[in-house]
Amino acid sequence: MDAGPAPLPARTIGAKEFRDNCLRILRDVNESGEAVVVTRHRVPIARISAPEPERAVAIFGRCAGELRVLGGIEAPAFDPDEFDMEARPDRVLDPEGYDQHHSS
Repeated sequence: MDAGPAPLPARTIGAKEFRDNCLRILRDVNESGEAVVVTRHRVPIARISAPEPERAVAIFGRCAGELRVLGGIEAPAFDPDEFDMEARPDRVLDPEGYDQHHSS
């Protein structure tokens, strides 16, 4: 199994040097992309690397092939007369009761 590209070689520094020059080292890592391994008594204790660049998220076309139009996209989703309060007050004021009494 391929693990992908090998990471960039890392520069090694001691914990004391990192403590004394922390901000400069962080800036250098960010600018150069070169990782730094911090050691204590020559044993690695941390690896500092620059963050991965953020990728732009494509908004348009994300749902291509996943959505389908079932009817006219310009037609209303429901019959507006169904919710006309003057023409059908029982439907608008008591929709559950209307559905129970008028279902066929």
